[in-house]
Amino acid sequence: MDKDKRSQINRALLTAIINNDANKVRKLIKSGADVNEEASGYRQYTPLMIAAEKGYLEILQELLRSPDIDVNRKNYYGDVALHTACAEGHMEVIKMLLAVKGIDMNAADRKYGFSPFMRASMRNHAEVVKILLNTPGIEINNIDASGRTALHHAASSGHEETVQVLLKDRRISVNIKDNLHGHTALHLAVDLHHDEVVKALLNHPDIDANVQDEYGQTALHTSAYHGKEKVVEMLLESGIDINIKTKQGFTAVYWAEKQKNTSVVKMITEHTQPRNILRSHERPKNIQATAERKGHEILPVNEELLQAAQGGDLEKIEYLMKQAGIDLNSVDKNKNTPLHLAAEKGHAEVVQVLLESEDIDVNAKNLDKSKLAYPVHPGDDPDRKKLTNGKAALYLAVNNGHFEVVKLLINHKETDVNTKDKYGESCLHSAVTNGFTEIAKLLLSHIKIDPNMKFPCGDHYTALHTAIERRNTEIIRALLNHPDIDFNIKEKYQELTPFHMAVKEGLLPVVEIMLQHPGTDVNTMDKFRQTPLYTCAIENGNINMVEMLLKAGVKVHEILLKRLTSTNVSGNSPTIARMIIDYTRGNIKRSGNAHLSANEDLLAAAQKGNSQRVQELLKQSGIDVNYVDRNGNTCLHLAAERGYVEIVRELLKRSDIEVNAKNRDDSKHIYPIYVGDDPARGELTVGNTPLFCAVMRGHLEVVKLLLNHYKIDVNAKDKYDKSCLYLAVVKGYKTIVQALLRHPKIDVNTKYICYDHFTPIHIAVQKNLFEIVKDLLSHPNIEVNIKDRLYECTPLHMAANYGYADTLEVIMTHPKINVNVKDKSGRTALQLAKQNKHESCVQILLNTRLPA
Repeated sequence: MDKDKRSQINRALLTAIINNDANKVRKLIKSGADVNEEASGYRQYTPLMIAAEKGYLEILQELLRSPDIDVNRKNYYGDVALHTACAEGHMEVIKMLLAVKGIDMNAADRKYGFSPFMRASMRNHAEVVKILLNTPGIEINNIDASGRTALHHAASSGHEETVQVLLKDRRISVNIKDNLHGHTALHLAVDLHHDEVVKALLNHPDIDANVQDEYGQTALHTSAYHGKEKVVEMLLESGIDINIKTKQGFTAVYWAEKQKNTSVVKMITEHTQPRNILRSHERPKNIQATAERKGHEILPVNEELLQAAQGGDLEKIEYLMKQAGIDLNSVDKNKNTPLHLAAEKGHAEVVQVLLESEDIDVNAKNLDKSKLAYPVHPGDDPDRKKLTNGKAALYLAVNNGHFEVVKLLINHKETDVNTKDKYGESCLHSAVTNGFTEIAKLLLSHIKIDPNMKFPCGDHYTALHTAIERRNTEIIRALLNHPDIDFNIKEKYQELTPFHMAVKEGLLPVVEIMLQHPGTDVNTMDKFRQTPLYTCAIENGNINMVEMLLKAGVKVHEILLKRLTSTNVSGNSPTIARMIIDYTRGNIKRSGNAHLSANEDLLAAAQKGNSQRVQELLKQSGIDVNYVDRNGNTCLHLAAERGYVEIVRELLKRSDIEVNAKNRDDSKHIYPIYVGDDPARGELTVGNTPLFCAVMRGHLEVVKLLLNHYKIDVNAKDKYDKSCLYLAVVKGYKTIVQALLRHPKIDVNTKYICYDHFTPIHIAVQKNLFEIVKDLLSHPNIEVNIKDRLYECTPLHMAANYGYADTLEVIMTHPKINVNVKDKSGRTALQLAKQNKHESCVQILLNTRLPA
């Protein structure tokens, strides 16, 4: 059997299983279909996994009869068929699978380390849990990547019935701590207010209610803090030690007092009277032992600050900030600063007060010792989990959905809005993953946001990939509206672009929006050399999607025609085949523009790239070549943005063409405002010139044509003061940068006011674009010692700070370089290189003898 025939039969098998067609499944297996092949769609499930998830017993039996079946076959995510069956609670399917000799009932998935037993527990399938518990070989205390057991998952989800089933098994270990924060199942149940689960756990003979987490907190600390009287009562009755202190010296009664939970305070104090805690503002001036201090515990002022920040005690924070020796960036054992603690808990008022201090380190990262499993691709860092650098305050606020805190943090001029955790997940990606729509929109409104950052430990997905996978239409629209969004970035696993993924997922509204974007590559190929048209025609059989793509003018490859005209077709294939064949014969036209005025017709022709129609319309008398659409785009804007060279050439021949016309920009980005800046830039609506649009999309030939026009304003900027040269550098378009630099009127030192007054060479050095840095330095008007606004750094400072030795070396060759220039903190480039231990940069700076 040839490769194409085998591939066709395998796809037919998957389709038959999805459609619950047992007879067809039987025939296809006899015809030689591969019963273990992963689906390229449908979450990369194997035939057995699909049947198990759907609960199709007859099909499952047919598959298990095959001598080639691998019941333990894992898909890309590490799932086996038993995972999917347990997640859905299909008891008969589970029994059938468990009866197969050699079944691995403790298989762990790749990303989270979940076993089928854990999946059943977290979904509250108590009867399934009973079946598994009675199966020889089941490991009921296995831990996942976070150190959590099935009991942890059932308790944290509040599944009392499943918890009761687990606790009846004598093998259960009830006091296991996870490796996130040292939490037991009891900690989680108390923290998440699952009272009945708490009761069940406390009734277990082996329960230890005094277990402390990594902060030294017991379940009583947590319940006292939340004021949960019923839980406190249960814990007190269990004999819990009420005098246990956290690692910072606090008892449960302290937290109850702190939160003004007077009834809880009374309940605890009736058992025994704990020592009072002497706050810093209550300390006697004489620090020697006095009668007044007897029985009190004195806490260091910075520890008090950390506790106050975590508890949201604004009054105390304001008092402590006035005290001598206070360090706003002091850290606990996990390197959390007060800002981290307040941001994570959502204490907006505390965050606001902390941010008002000039000493605050808004980008400080805490400690992260987690070791999560993740897919490692060629070129990735397999030892990423061994890193300990953690998360910034902004990431914590985003990850916990605290909108007001996020808003405060991104408005701070020093906040790195693109900060990532140690696994490479950005704040934007976290917001998209968690479905925090308003936070995602807020982040996208920031002038410095990079919407195209990849998540290395998530198959190099961008935020748009993730939003499409999760089908969050509102976030998808927000991402699509960002001017810098790249529809053509490919993820690492299947090399799908967001557009290709949207087609694969059948998201018609999203695909329709993307097709209107001039930069979308509708003919992109994945790692299997399949185009979006191939995907929806062969794999999905989506007639409406096929029709939409054909009207957009996609290419039809021979392999697709061959597949569609083969004898074995199913589902919608005959209809789709006729549509595509008609299209190749010219019987289906691209989207037309009937009943338009001549000026509207000109805009439509320019947008669609119809050069012949544009030439015809330009010959008509009364045609307005500068006519605009509702977004202020002229036909020159539309053609330049889409890279239609011939249309741009024809339009530039017109003497009345407004080559520097600006379209409309209604965006309102967040950006740092300095003294002398215009804080109302976001209220402006003036947009971009055709040259800016061409540069943004990387259309070199169009850029060259526009630069040759005698009226061109090569230094035109958008409303946020970003120039074409700056934009070309940011995008890394070397040839466009060179073309712009050749223009006699180019301002090579123009500043991007809304990005800390960076010049093109600042951003080129920051991105380590070595060749572009060389091109900029070769320009006769370059100011090599120019400073930015935030840190007053020169390009030399930046290269030394980041450790870019090659870039630093080329900067040092400039005849006007001044190595003794100091930044805002009084540091030279050499001092920065030494401070950051960039030895190669230190040697370059020491060995180069240039005059100051």
